[in-house]
Amino acid sequence: MPSRRTLLAACGSAVLAGCSTRYADPAGDATWPQRGRDDARTATRTDGPDPPLTTAWRYDANADLGSPDCSPVMANGTVFLAYTEHRDDGEQAAVLDAVDAETGTHQWTTTVATTTAQMQETHSHTDSLAIVDDAVLLQTANGLVALESGDTDDAGTERWRFDNVGDGQLGSIAAQPGVGNGVVYTGFHRHGREESQPEFYAIDLEDGEERWRYEIDDWDDHLVYPPAVDDGIVYAAIGGGGVVAVDAADGTELWSERFPVYSAPTAGEGRVFVGIDADESGVAALSTETGDQQWTRTDADDAVVPTGAAVADGIVYYAAMDRLVARDAATGDPVWTIDETGSSEGDHIYRSVPTVAGDSLYVAGSSLFAVDREAGELRERIGDVWTSASPAVGDNVVIASLEEGTLEALVECRTELFGRCLR
Repeated sequence: MPSRRTLLAACGSAVLAGCSTRYADPAGDATWPQRGRDDARTATRTDGPDPPLTTAWRYDANADLGSPDCSPVMANGTVFLAYTEHRDDGEQAAVLDAVDAETGTHQWTTTVATTTAQMQETHSHTDSLAIVDDAVLLQTANGLVALESGDTDDAGTERWRFDNVGDGQLGSIAAQPGVGNGVVYTGFHRHGREESQPEFYAIDLEDGEERWRYEIDDWDDHLVYPPAVDDGIVYAAIGGGGVVAVDAADGTELWSERFPVYSAPTAGEGRVFVGIDADESGVAALSTETGDQQWTRTDADDAVVPTGAAVADGIVYYAAMDRLVARDAATGDPVWTIDETGSSEGDHIYRSVPTVAGDSLYVAGSSLFAVDREAGELRERIGDVWTSASPAVGDNVVIASLEEGTLEALVECRTELFGRCLR
């Protein structure tokens, strides 16, 4: 198999005969509205392109950026990318770009929020993008913002802003909202004040009004991770505290379980999966009905807590620094592990949420890694950049943030000739 550099040299430019700067109409099924794809955050779709991959287009935001860690999202033929722009006047601006999913052509740009606080890095929250119906959601240092996303003249304009920050500071964890049935769910993300109380909100998508508020009493930490929503229940993980399940309609607590959780939850297979960190880090599975811990499994001593998991066909997948782990969702027993700790190429799978696309699995770190998810074998390494951003997948494209302020659309290389991709 030719290397990634060979493929790029062969097909990364539109001047090479047989290569194209566009791919088939993405409207067929190119929806990936949030990191984790669906409301339950399973990060799974039944099909997608298989490696080797080649570049269909590349988009460069051309800005002074703070981080390449935005997981792109896409819907209705548009891809969205958020990033931080450091301006000459000392302001940091949270910026949103809209890009045509088929061609990579720029559609529009808007500044969502600005801040001058020296301790506040807005780029910590650019990985909070989510699309709900005709709105784009982005957490900022000034609150959760909903923007119009359609093809009208209103695209990119602010619909509402909800203050879930107050006069404190945001932490370093991207606070992506949960969504479901026209409601947005998010935590109170104010930090830096001892009297701040962790809370959880349900917000009306249309007008930004609070529907209900759940007060998380007596928890040790104030960080609420991005929630999972499944079958009328919202699962919220509180950093260092545990998991609480509440009724999505009115915020009534259904159950809570205390243990050292440090990741966003994923709901699937009748369980809630979360990353844990006690004496060793790993993953725990809780019953969605009762919250009882069904199993807990830890990894090697030098592993880190996964930021989230993907669940498909009875298997849970997660990244733990230099390892990619697959476990049986029902028992936690190991299925396979890809261990790159001794890699001579210095590969690091790191902590992005894996993405399942048919027979393949994609996960980011020092590169974008393509994996055969049945055999647990690395098939391709793409790019050379450190990122925790998760890719978005359509039926025939993988869209990844591989460098600061850039997007790359990757498609199957279906024809190779003398080591060159002819598409």
